[in-house]
Amino acid sequence: MLTSHCASRASNFLQVTRRWCLTREYSQARSPPLHNSYPPHSAAAKPLGGHLGVFKDNTQSSANFQQQPYDSRKAAPQGNRPMPAKAPPQQQRQNANTAPLPPRRFADYRIYKGKGVLCVMPRMPTWQERAGDWVIEREGKIQLEFAPSVPNQTRVYDWSKKQIFHLSVTELGEIMTSAERGLDLFHDPGMKSNTQGFVTKTLSVSPTADKKGYFFTIQSTKRGDDVSKERIFVQVSHAEFAVMKSIFNYSIPYLLGFNEIVQAG
Repeated sequence: MLTSHCASRASNFLQVTRRWCLTREYSQARSPPLHNSYPPHSAAAKPLGGHLGVFKDNTQSSANFQQQPYDSRKAAPQGNRPMPAKAPPQQQRQNANTAPLPPRRFADYRIYKGKGVLCVMPRMPTWQERAGDWVIEREGKIQLEFAPSVPNQTRVYDWSKKQIFHLSVTELGEIMTSAERGLDLFHDPGMKSNTQGFVTKTLSVSPTADKKGYFFTIQSTKRGDDVSKERIFVQVSHAEFAVMKSIFNYSIPYLLGFNEIVQAG
């Protein structure tokens, strides 16, 4: 009896062991291995780091091996994510390490008249990094560009003789408030340099005799062996001057960089 009972228990143990082995082999056949998963394009690839899925293909050169870049924003904890400093747009264009930016956009307002043409265009401020912050290096300007008309030709202008005058935000205010009684603005491009006084420019704004508009006149004087003067004037109507004042008012916060402060919060 004892021998028969031991034989029965041994048989049951063998059956359970066999079932367990068959079940394990079946589950391994249905589940892909974690540590032996090679990329399909190379049989010689060897896993680095086990289940992390980082591979090195020994059959390819290092130039063809593409590795995912490290993203510090995903790696850092939620409360300690690095916040990159926001550079002003003008400074971003000058930084060679930044990604390529879309092409720059240009816009101007032009007034064509028989004696010449007047172009109004903004020139944005430049920024400088100081102690990790961005500060205005040079305020923006409104550029007035004059070109004379070609004699005996209708609406044809000689851009090789153009004259440029840059207006600060304070000078914009002077024009908007004093155009009715007239004003003169004086510039010396060579101020505080060896060319001081060599070239001077004067912008005059005065109402027309019939009170239907304003004369914008620029005069450039060059001093050397001889004194030469070049003068261009454009008559601006009240409607055109209203557009200019709207451009001035809208541009002033951007010329001072206030838009960057407001957007940064």
